[in-house]
Amino acid sequence: EIVPLNQPYGLFPGDTFRFEVLHNGEPLTDAKIYAEKYYDTPLQKPYPSDTQLTRTSRTDRNGIATVNLHSPGWWVLFTLHELDDMEKDGKSGVATLQDAVWVYVDDKPEQFK
Repeated sequence: EIVPLNQPYGLFPGDTFRFEVLHNGEPLTDAKIYAEKYYDTPLQKPYPSDTQLTRTSRTDRNGIATVNLHSPGWWVLFTLHELDDMEKDGKSGVATLQDAVWVYVDDKPEQFK
């Protein structure tokens, strides 16, 4: 579960979004966080590098992570958490839990438009 620690609205380019990641109500330590911007118009080749397209972060020992949202538009922040091997219907494998939150970064404050 992704729990915002600052308001998930009224964000502007360069703002830092801070949140906590929980699993069964407990902080999820060292979870990898991904932040990707949604591009309404598909990007043209040559594509930017993966590090420019997908921002990454990790949670600290309290399950807290921060991501800088550098440009306006819709952003999805998500995490994947692998559980131990599980068995279901006679098959075993690693189960992956996912959670995501979408936030919008406005172009600039209304008073500066």
